[in-house]
Amino acid sequence: AVMGGYEVFGGSTLGPTQFVRKIAFPTAAGGRAAYAVLAIKGLDEAWATIVDAATGRPLFRKSLVAHASEGDVFENYPGADKGGELVTKSFGPTQTSPGGWLDPTGVLGLPGVTTLGNNANTAVAWTVPLVAVDQYNRPVSPTGSFRYEFSDSWQKSGGSELGYQPDANAAATNLLYHHNRIHDEMYEFGFTESGGNFQLVNAPGTSGLPGDPIFGGAQSGALNLTASVLPLGRNNANMLTLPDGIPGFTNMYLWEFVDDIFEGPTTDGDFDASIIQHEYSHGLSNRYVGGGGLGSLSGTQSGAMGEGWGDWYAMNDLFRRGLTRSAVVAAYVGDEDRGIRNWNYAKSPATYGDYGYDLSGAEVHSDGEIWTATLWTLRSKILKAVGGNQKKASDIADMVTDAMPISPPAPSMLDMRDAIIKAAELRYKKRFTNLVWDAFAERGFGVSASTEGENDTTPQPGFDVAKKKLNGKLAFRLVNASAGGPVKAARVLGGLFEARTTPIFTTGTSGRGGATLAAGSYDLTIQAPGFGIQRITVPIRKGATLRKTIRLRPNLASQYSGAEVIGASSENGALPAANAFDDSEATAWQTGSAGKAYNKAKAQSATVQLKKTSKIDRVAVSVMKPVGLPRFSAARKVKVQTSMNGKKWKTAKVASFRFIAPRPAAPDLNLKTYELTKARKAKFVRVVPVKTFGDSSITTTAIVSEVQVFGKAKGIKPRLPKPDEPVTVSGSVA
Repeated sequence: AVMGGYEVFGGSTLGPTQFVRKIAFPTAAGGRAAYAVLAIKGLDEAWATIVDAATGRPLFRKSLVAHASEGDVFENYPGADKGGELVTKSFGPTQTSPGGWLDPTGVLGLPGVTTLGNNANTAVAWTVPLVAVDQYNRPVSPTGSFRYEFSDSWQKSGGSELGYQPDANAAATNLLYHHNRIHDEMYEFGFTESGGNFQLVNAPGTSGLPGDPIFGGAQSGALNLTASVLPLGRNNANMLTLPDGIPGFTNMYLWEFVDDIFEGPTTDGDFDASIIQHEYSHGLSNRYVGGGGLGSLSGTQSGAMGEGWGDWYAMNDLFRRGLTRSAVVAAYVGDEDRGIRNWNYAKSPATYGDYGYDLSGAEVHSDGEIWTATLWTLRSKILKAVGGNQKKASDIADMVTDAMPISPPAPSMLDMRDAIIKAAELRYKKRFTNLVWDAFAERGFGVSASTEGENDTTPQPGFDVAKKKLNGKLAFRLVNASAGGPVKAARVLGGLFEARTTPIFTTGTSGRGGATLAAGSYDLTIQAPGFGIQRITVPIRKGATLRKTIRLRPNLASQYSGAEVIGASSENGALPAANAFDDSEATAWQTGSAGKAYNKAKAQSATVQLKKTSKIDRVAVSVMKPVGLPRFSAARKVKVQTSMNGKKWKTAKVASFRFIAPRPAAPDLNLKTYELTKARKAKFVRVVPVKTFGDSSITTTAIVSEVQVFGKAKGIKPRLPKPDEPVTVSGSVA
């Protein structure tokens, strides 16, 4: 019998049915007479073999069964409202990965049997973080189907030793999927072979170096436990970007609760799409900004932008795919309201003048949040202008990505602002120019903003746009409400933070100052020696000047208002009680060590005598801990008490603070102001940190940053610090 040009033969050891026909088969030495043999053993096993007609030797062999490469993955993270269930996803081919995600050649469509392809090389890397010795420990599937159940074994084990292992293959599969998905997404944004992307084999006719699929370490360093409180290979993720042609390494770690350090859930970072994309984005920014190279993003501000881009691309992706409407990164390993950052980015108040604001001081992750919030503002404004069409988010990503190669290698944030404006105009002409300026001005990157360069940690913010007619002006006159006269050296800040921040302007000897700002509503913080920290909101209209006289009441507990610390039951000599009464959150009072958890010891106190007997009607308290001290030592409850004789005390207010797990963040500890229901007559004020956030032997001290009291007291004339007196200037203790 003949079928389709083949002679049909009965079954043999090769299978129940065979098809054979004579052919001429081309070889390097010329054509050969041969037989094409189709041997069908079953539905899942069939082979085409070309046999030399003269010698009987096989010249070619190929499987006829095409197994669809696929895997079970989480599009977002386990339990998310959207993308929180396992789904089966194809592993290609795609338009930008024509060979599929499991084909190392990238173009031939070779069947993949393990988590190694042209774009990504993924292994279970338990031994050590970074370049694990077990980097060949990969899931294997002869059919190309990587469908593993997710048992959540790490969480269910409570973080017990080896509790993560049952989900190792699922973790590697999820990481492989997202690395390939992100590769294809960023290819569309312009991060191609010529831009230095991550590929083993580059497409024909393209520039750039091959040989560098991104290596992904799943459950990286899981076995690398030490005797320290926080073992290596936990509660983190990282990316090592090497030059084009050398594979980069990204590591996904396990996350777990560590008392008084990181009190988050027990989870596996391999299953959080936002963490994976954050880390991969380091590869984009390090290789693409300013043409890449070893000097790329080497500055302080450019390093912060590297972290900021990571968060932005992660959120942009989740929004584009309709998987979230909450601007949060790492919700799976942190908190669903703000992840592991200070805020949901749609709610962040951070501005360029806040550089260095966070509990760790100037640091790339926290200062990177300023950049992320700015780009998120840009995204929101443009989306609003185009009717909320989320598909337009790719246009915004094009704009942000286009700016990278036209910027300097180690740009300041203002350099990158200029590059984004230029990129927007190159792609869209003048369509979005005003909107882009508006977004940057809102976050303090306006036209009058300035910086000394990429390593400047005290840049000067500006809130004005380039189109002058869209700006308004602010003219302040600050007056002492108690004794009259100007308030000198008052720092007017564009945001909610005072410590380690840079003002928009500082009042002179006349108590006057001003600035040009884009039209809008502004929350301002005013800080001055003897007047504490006070906040106001002002409206600015385009083309108009807002002239405002502000009467500031003195901080009666301030040493600059004549108050004196007369007793402290406990204090660290380097951080005395006087620091809590100096009008600034940049310094703090820390009690001496109790030898055990502070919450289990006797509460300590500090007492100040006011210059005059006063009627107190407002209290402000901050527990913003200084750089270098434990977060969980910040006071959770602080009693503010009053007395007329320094012996009999009445509690005027208990200031209460709370934090959102996994750890206290800057907005949790920032200054809180309370209006008293009844004014209290007082000559003395006592401060008692009752409890701290921590409850273990790690937190044996309490920290109170600032306590301020306001009320009726005539004739208080705060003084300025003496020339040789330590004073907070632009957020630093000089």
